[in-house]
This record gives sequence, C-alpha cells and structure tokens, in this order.
Amino acid sequence: MNFGPSASLSVPLDAYAGDSIAFDASGSSDPNIVNGSNIALTFNDSLSYTFYFDSLDLGNSETTNQSSLAHTYGNPGNYTVYVVVNDSFGLSSMSIQYLINVLPAPKSSGGGGGSGSKCATEWACTEWSSCSSDGIQARTCTKAVARCSITEIKPDEKAFCTPESEDEDKQQETSEDITQTIGSAITGAITGTFGSSRMRIAIAVIFAIITAGGILWFLRRKVPKMLKRKHKR
Repeated sequence: MNFGPSASLSVPLDAYAGDSIAFDASGSSDPNIVNGSNIALTFNDSLSYTFYFDSLDLGNSETTNQSSLAHTYGNPGNYTVYVVVNDSFGLSSMSIQYLINVLPAPKSSGGGGGSGSKCATEWACTEWSSCSSDGIQARTCTKAVARCSITEIKPDEKAFCTPESEDEDKQQETSEDITQTIGSAITGAITGTFGSSRMRIAIAVIFAIITAGGILWFLRRKVPKMLKRKHKR
C-alpha cells in the first residue's frame, strides 16, 4: 500500500531583486517513510520536488531531489510560488501558494573607493492636524516610493504648537465690540457736533476717541503676539 505525499513550502514574502531567495520544502512529508524507515509494507518511497517560481510562467520552475534550493528574481514584481511533491509511484501533492513581493534593488552609492548601499524612502504625508489642548499636532505618512527596509514602518509624526485658548477668543470678540462702539461714537460725535458752536469741544472729543482706539488696537494686535513669543521661550 502506498500513501501519497503532503507538500509544504516555506519562503520569505518580501525580497529584493537580485537577492538569493531560499525555497524550503523540507516540511513536506510522506507517510511511507518515518525517520528513514519504511512503514508501508515493502515500499521504499523517494520524493522529487518541482518548485514553481511564477504561476503565470509554468516554465519558470525547477525539479530536484533536494527539498530546498535558492532562486533569484531579476525584476521587481509580485510572484505567486508553490511546490509540487511527487513520490516514485506517481502520487503528488501541491503546497499552498504564496505571493512574494520582490522590491527594486536598493540603489548603490559609494565614494572614495568605498562600497555600500543607500536608499531613501519617500513618504506621502497628510496635513497637520489642528493643535490639541496639550499643544501637540500630528500627521500620518504612507510610502510613496518602494521602501528601503522590508519591515520599515513610519510612526505618526508629532510637533509642538501653541493652542488658542477660549479666553483669547473671548478677548478678541470683546475688542471687536469695543472697536465697533468707538466707530459708532465717532460717527455720532461728528454728526451731532458739526454746525454747532462747540466745534473745539467736538474736536477734542474726537481726538480722545481716536487715541483710545489706537491704544485698544495696540492691545488687541500686539500684546497677544508678545505673550505668545514669551510663552514659546
């Protein structure tokens, strides 16, 4: 009695073009052989392995009696791979299919006779978030160009910022109300004074109002900025 084999394959899921990739089918089994001893009557089964390196190109394969080998991909891309294990009696088994992501080879850079590899991942980042109450804003980044490290993950970026408090917003609204009141007072003073005999008093009142408006403008525009600069230091 002959039992069919059971195929198993182990491969890395990420690699670089030009690198040697290990295909390992040593996890495959055949119930006829246990620790090198035949347990199925007098059958002494031997296995062969056909490694398929690209499911879209069945000619891109290799058959061997060895349970493992190495293969190199010259071009980047996604390749579906698997192994078919055959015994000497014609029974076979196909492993699970795996998708290998072959990345472009890192660009080489060297100078002064030295050698080495260098690459730079380019990231596409979102806009910065609004400033939180604790003075931090963040953004997330994803890969825009092939990564340099297979396991490379960019954490969320964070930056310090100065949050706008509710008191500042209320102060700005109050300043705007005062400015509008001053404008109305100037208009009323001009309207009620022109044509009367108290022109000098009216001019003095208008001058005082304009001066007060300038002081309020300074307090509204300049002081908050000076406080922010002092806070940052």
